[in-house]
Amino acid sequence: MSHNKKRFGVVASMLAVLLLGGGVAFAYWTTSGSGTGTATVGTDTHVKVTQTSTISGLVPGGPAADVDFQVENLLGTGPETISGVSIALTVTSSPGACTAADFDVVQPNIGGPVAIGAGATQAFDAVDTGASVSMKDRAVNQDGCKNATLQLTYTVS
Repeated sequence: MSHNKKRFGVVASMLAVLLLGGGVAFAYWTTSGSGTGTATVGTDTHVKVTQTSTISGLVPGGPAADVDFQVENLLGTGPETISGVSIALTVTSSPGACTAADFDVVQPNIGGPVAIGAGATQAFDAVDTGASVSMKDRAVNQDGCKNATLQLTYTVS
């Protein structure tokens, strides 16, 4: 076979490949892979409870004093949801034998979960929550409670 015939055969073969394949060749790889990333979740911030009513003049068997308070979410960057508030009473000073047992605390009912927005304050009025403090009439001398100082400690859940 002559050299021209060989060259013609090669050129013809290449031309046929180009015509049939559209002149473009495609190549690709198939693969799979995986990776990891990270994310963080914020945390709650502590809310602050402030008593907004003044309680004074409690006497044995006398009327209950309303306990009004507010819950502040001033440091939070998002809403905080509280489900309850409880009040503990302690006697911090007294002239005699006066204890928390000399007093009744009606716990507040805040009406279920309450969301307090970031930077917001939610007021709780005793008319709505029922929270109060009164001095029991224990049918004994309670002079030890005269001029006693009480501390109300609020716990939010």
